[in-house]
Amino acid sequence: MDIAKRDTFIQILEDTLNRNKTFIKEKQKYLNDKKQENTFLNDVSEDYSLYFNGIEQQSEKQKEALLNLTKHISEIMLDSSTPKEMLKYAKYDKKLILNEIKTLD
Repeated sequence: MDIAKRDTFIQILEDTLNRNKTFIKEKQKYLNDKKQENTFLNDVSEDYSLYFNGIEQQSEKQKEALLNLTKHISEIMLDSSTPKEMLKYAKYDKKLILNEIKTLD
C-alpha cells in the first residue's frame, strides 16, 4: 500500500473514531438526562459510564505508551552514531506516533 493510500485510510479511521467518540458522549448525556425520568435507566447509565471510563483509561494508557516511544525515538535521533537512513525512518515514525497521539485526545 503506498503512503498516500495509507494516509487516506488513516484519516478515514481517525474521522470514524472521532464520530464514535462524539456519539458515545452524546448517548451518555442523553442517558443521564433520561435516568431522572426512568429509574430502570440508572443501571444502564452506570454500565455505560463504566464502559466509557474504561475506554478513556485505555486511551490514556495508550497515549502514555506512545509518548514513551517518542522519547525513545528522540534519544535514538540524538545519538551521533545513528546512521542517516535510520534517522530518516526514526523521524517518520515519530511523526506517525505524534499523529496517533492527537487522535487519542
